[in-house]
Parts: sequence; C-alpha cells; structure tokens
Amino acid sequence: WKMRRAQFAQRAADEKNAIVFLGDSITQGWGDDFRGDFKDLKVANRGISGDTTRGMLIRLQEDVLDLEPEAVVMLMGTNDLEENAEPSTIAANVGLIVDALEENDPKMPIVLCLVFPSSASKKRPSEQIQKINQLMAAEFKGNPQVTIVDTWTLFADEQGDAKKSEFPDLLHPNRVGYEKWLAAIWPILATHGFVDKNTPLVDLEPGYSPLFNGNDLSGWGYRRTSDKMRKSRERWLGRNPKNAPAWPLVDEPVEFEGKKESPDGRYAAINGRLVVTTPAEGRAIQQLWT
Repeated sequence: WKMRRAQFAQRAADEKNAIVFLGDSITQGWGDDFRGDFKDLKVANRGISGDTTRGMLIRLQEDVLDLEPEAVVMLMGTNDLEENAEPSTIAANVGLIVDALEENDPKMPIVLCLVFPSSASKKRPSEQIQKINQLMAAEFKGNPQVTIVDTWTLFADEQGDAKKSEFPDLLHPNRVGYEKWLAAIWPILATHGFVDKNTPLVDLEPGYSPLFNGNDLSGWGYRRTSDKMRKSRERWLGRNPKNAPAWPLVDEPVEFEGKKESPDGRYAAINGRLVVTTPAEGRAIQQLWT
C-alpha cells in the first residue's frame, strides 16, 4: 500500500488533470498505462491491490483530489466483503467518497461502476454484492453528477456470480473482462466529450437520406405518451416499484428544432453523433421520435 502510493507521488505532476481511476486490484490490474486502451486520453491508475473503501477514503486527497482530475471512475467494495464489512457500511463509505469529490468540484463527472460479481468461495456472495449495489444505486439515483454503470449485470452469470471465461479466479478479470469494462465506460466518456471528438464520416447508399443532420436534433422530438403505453407503464412500474426504471410521461408533443439536446438532457448531438445519455435516475424508458 505504501510502496504503491509512493509510486503515485513520483508521477503525480505528470498526471495532473487526468481522468483518475480509483479502486483496488481490479483497477491496478489494468496496468498503469491501461495497456493503451484509452489511446491519447490522459488517465491515471489509482488502484491498489487489497484496498478497501476505508483505505480509499484515507488516501483520497493525496491520490485523487490533489491531481485536480477531469473526471473520476470508481470501482470499489469487493475487498470490504472479505473483511466482513456490512453492505450498508461499504455503501456509506462510497457515499463519503462521492461527497468529497462533489465538494472538491461540483461539475466534475463521477462514474461509479457497480461492484463486479465474484463468488461465495471468495467470501463475496452474490447476495451481499447485490445489496451493496442496490444501496449505491438508491443513494445516487437522480444525482446528475454521478453516472452509474451497471457492471454487475454486465458480468454476472445466471447465479449472479463471475464467469470463469472472464474472471479465471472468480475475482480478477482477464483481457476479455477488461475489454468489456472498457466498452461499458467508453460511451460515458464520449458523452462528457473526453473521447470520440471527431465527427464520423458516413457515406450514404444511393436513395437514402439521413434522419440525423449531424449538427442538432432538428426533426426529432417527443410525442404524447399513448394510452396503450400508459397502461404498459402502470403494469411495469407495479411489478417492482422500488427497483423499476423511471418512465417519464409526455402529455404534450415536444419538438427539438435547432436544439443541441433535449430539455431533459437525455438526447444530445455531440461530435456528429446522436447520443442517448445515461439518465440521472440510472435507468429510464423513453422514446425519441422523428
């Protein structure tokens, strides 16, 4: 822990204003250069093998905040379970870390990855991991500064455990696992304008015209939620009210002519792409029409 932090201190000046990844051995295992996966993006690995949320709280100022990061990507909590910490304690520590990040910079994007699945054989049973994730999702639901990435569902098998094809030791991802994690994070970074900054070149086939003009949301908008959809919404939300995704109703049509983003920020024209952003609620059912 001390040796790793000494290494952080040695390269701190070069990693000012980076996107900082804060975590444990899963983050550390990606490598200090992230194996080139983020290309020219300035990133800093602040993962320490065996670290817990308590340890990350202790080192947050020097290892993260002092870097004046452009954004912070968080993955933490699995080692706390091995030390018999309660899910509520783990989630509360994560909350304290987020509070400190928000206080330091109220506009800095925070990307919170849910705890990866593991195995009861690793003292990390699925039920405990899911409880941590549920508590964190509830805590940050509606927080516009925090984007939650459901990396538990991304990796879990039918029993809620890690797959050996992606986590050979049922704890640490292999190359396949890191590539999936990268694919989950990349769109969030693109939404915040960190990657995919160049406008893509699109060659249309003869006889076709683009639905998206590449510049704004002209021609797109919300339609009134139909009576049929309203009934479906009632049934859907009634099945699991506590964990159901948000499903906003539209009472009057809304046109997005000349606008770069929808009034709620869910849809946006960014770098020549029509982007569906992650809602503050974490999940939401919405329809965009043209």
